[in-house]
Amino acid sequence: MKELIRQYISRLEFDEKRSVISAEVVFPREFKGFKGHFPKHPLLPAVVQLAAARVILEEHLGRPLVMGRIRRCKFRGMVGPDEPIRFTMEIEGPSETEPREIQVRMEITDAEARTVAQCTFQVQGVEGSAADPDGMNKG
Repeated sequence: MKELIRQYISRLEFDEKRSVISAEVVFPREFKGFKGHFPKHPLLPAVVQLAAARVILEEHLGRPLVMGRIRRCKFRGMVGPDEPIRFTMEIEGPSETEPREIQVRMEITDAEARTVAQCTFQVQGVEGSAADPDGMNKG
C-alpha cells in the first residue's frame, strides 16, 4: 500500500522554522483504498489517511517509520475520489531521551480548507532501516 500511496503525493514541503511538513494528495477513483468502502459512494477510509500521513513523513525523513501511539484522532469530513486533500503536520523530536520517537500534530483539509481530520500521534524509526542498517542507533 505504501508504494500506491506514495505515487499520489505532490507538493511535499517543509517549513524548517516551524517544523511543519505539508503535502497535497489526490487519490483517483481507481485507488485500491476505495474498494469496498463504499461501492456506490466511495470514501477514503480513516486508516488510509493515517497511512498516507506516515508515508509523507517517511518521504520527508528518508527512513521507514511505524505508527506508535495515537493520542487523539477525529475524522470530521469525508474524502471521495479525485478530491485534493492537504496534510499539514507539525513534528517534534526525536529527542535525546527518545531518539526514535517523533510526536506529530496533523490536520487534513479539503480543497475549501475545511478540516477533514485532526490527529495527534507518534511515529518511530524502524531498527535495521537504511538510515540505521544494523539497528545500532538505540540511543
